[in-house]
Amino acid sequence: MNSNLAIYTSHDASIAVRTDDNTYRVIELERLSGHRYYSLDNPPTGQDWLATYKQALALAAQWQPTFTPTYLTIHPGSEVSTHPDWSPTTHLTPNFTLCGHHDAHAACAFYQSPYHNALILSYDGGGPDTDGQTQFFVIYRASRITGITRISSHPVNLGSAYLSHAKPVAEIHRYSKSSNWMSWAGKLMALAAYGQPDYAIVDLLFNGGHAETIFNERFKTRQFDWCATVQEYHQRATLRLLQPHLHLSLPICITGGCALNVKVNQHLRDLGYEVFVPPNPNDCGLTLGLLLWQDRPLHQVTCTFNGIDWPNDPRLSSYPTISLNDTASRLAAGQIIGYIEGSSELGPRALGHRSILCRGNLPHARARLNAIKGREWYRPVSPVFISTAANHPSPFMSFAPILGNPHTDEWTHIDNTARFQTVDSTTTLGRLIDLTGYPL
Repeated sequence: MNSNLAIYTSHDASIAVRTDDNTYRVIELERLSGHRYYSLDNPPTGQDWLATYKQALALAAQWQPTFTPTYLTIHPGSEVSTHPDWSPTTHLTPNFTLCGHHDAHAACAFYQSPYHNALILSYDGGGPDTDGQTQFFVIYRASRITGITRISSHPVNLGSAYLSHAKPVAEIHRYSKSSNWMSWAGKLMALAAYGQPDYAIVDLLFNGGHAETIFNERFKTRQFDWCATVQEYHQRATLRLLQPHLHLSLPICITGGCALNVKVNQHLRDLGYEVFVPPNPNDCGLTLGLLLWQDRPLHQVTCTFNGIDWPNDPRLSSYPTISLNDTASRLAAGQIIGYIEGSSELGPRALGHRSILCRGNLPHARARLNAIKGREWYRPVSPVFISTAANHPSPFMSFAPILGNPHTDEWTHIDNTARFQTVDSTTTLGRLIDLTGYPL
């Protein structure tokens, strides 16, 4: 019998459930714990991982009361798997026979895509195969009929390399919220827009130069050039490894943590390839991928907003429920609104159900939003457009084309790009755009 419950316990831990009506629901444990990149295997200091885990299982049981044997992406002997209360029900025996890390990523991407056949690239900082060997850069052929088949694997760890090159950049670490190393990649990508690729920097480091001569505060612009160089190298390396397979003339699904690099995704799209990135390409999508790898659905699975529900907490009664027209009026008047609707998004992007919204032409919107979120000054914000107003769809903020002018459009990054989202005109965000008369 197929499993209908999947558990992943490392960073970005989650639990996925397939209900009796074949709906997929996912509980991302960071949303329960309040800690980004939450791990059951290595929880933050003072966090009771078992309480968080049991809370997640209780939520899963509300959607699917009866569990069948569980797939686990933890190794036998870990603290979670050996705990007497690990099991969703007392009669279950742990099942550690599962697909590999990148296989789960591939299934998560392909079965959420609209394609019947596709090429899949899964790449990140590494994850174990079923034989325990770590894989980093894996390419697949996929078909709704025959399933997903691995065709290539490269021992090139682009994910960890990208992160490690962020380590010496002072501008990434000067802010209190920059302490988690998993956040470095997004910050490096944002800073890269302020510099120009300069391979002389690399030559300097590899020929006896010292990093502090480049990265201390007096050489801030040099830091930016370093970030731009790392981004350029990452993009070239990705394309070089993928290029031999692009003659297949198939659409490309990109997944794994590196799929959050919108610059690479956009570059492939600019080259003329059809590209799909799921809403949850990072490790929070692994449990959904485990179930999809097993189930092999014949039609596109849509579960972008199948996360946890707004908690039934009496302390939240003071928050107002406002109408669509009232929301639009507040936005038009220049207010910035924390907006919550329905169940949460899957993945790391705020896609309209858990979002901070403002009018797209609000003066100093970028600086104000970054201040509210406690983000660094150099981080871009994300505009939302009606789908018909964009040349290409981007429902999950997966691409960053040239879009506007940073001096006149608050949503545009310093390099004239924007990591934008497209929405249908019938959605809440779409209707708000129509009512306010401006992108959000």
